[in-house]
Amino acid sequence: MVGSSDPVMLDWLVGLAFPCQRPFGHRNGVIEVPQWRILPDRFGAEANSPVMDYLGGGPLGITELALRAVSVPTYLKDDWFRDWGALQRLVPFYPDAEPARLDLGTTERSGLWSPAPLRLS
Repeated sequence: MVGSSDPVMLDWLVGLAFPCQRPFGHRNGVIEVPQWRILPDRFGAEANSPVMDYLGGGPLGITELALRAVSVPTYLKDDWFRDWGALQRLVPFYPDAEPARLDLGTTERSGLWSPAPLRLS
């Protein structure tokens, strides 16, 4: 279903259990839009999600702004009652949105240079 080519957001606790999934890419401060999210069991998700949310500086802060999570029913073969984790399909709120266009370059600056005063609030 997920395959090895779709970009996936793997929660930190499940990364080693799913070595064939392709983590979403990130380059120059821009992330590739993940199509799936794999979560740990309920207790792991409760402990892990605060670290990954926007207050913790994690990727959920970005994905929750642009994507809607749809739970996909999943079960372990011959063990329907085990809480192995969860699979979510991530659907863009705006599917026709254009990808970010970046203007990249390099500039040398003095160590005393500042683009603007710091905001304190």
